[in-house]
Amino acid sequence: MHLLVRDGYVVNVIEPPESSDWAPPAGCILVEANGAIGDHWNGSACTPPSQVPISAPELLAYAADRRFAIETGGITLPNGAPIATDRDSQGLITGAWNYVLNSGIATVSFKTAIGFVSMDADTLKQLALAVGDHVQKCFAAEGTIALAIAAGTITTQADVDAAFASIMESA
Repeated sequence: MHLLVRDGYVVNVIEPPESSDWAPPAGCILVEANGAIGDHWNGSACTPPSQVPISAPELLAYAADRRFAIETGGITLPNGAPIATDRDSQGLITGAWNYVLNSGIATVSFKTAIGFVSMDADTLKQLALAVGDHVQKCFAAEGTIALAIAAGTITTQADVDAAFASIMESA
């Protein structure tokens, strides 16, 4: 396998022509090694991009992106009901809970993925607490990961992904 490498990254996987006058494009080098487009080339081997150490600010930004994706990706309640946790849904659930608390109303109508439902105060409270718990676990996980990035124990995107998976699974 032959790789075209530019600025330390594999830009193409090719079989170069056998012609003796063929040369890699300007700015590229041709190496014989295993790899894939996007891999980092360190001069002797390829590393997948998620395993390449990157700067702490880049890792912190990546961790924030991962937290946001997990936070807003939804949850499944113990009864199997899927609950959206995007920012709009978080706001609607919080608003409905505040409305119940302050109005004394017994039930509210709410639109879910399966259609309209009527929720009593206790059900809405459990929903609000489940969503709030999920959101807080996400931020706590990002905080733990940020500390590990600062300590130098998390150095790659793969490390961030593994840490989120471990923390969220055990939470």
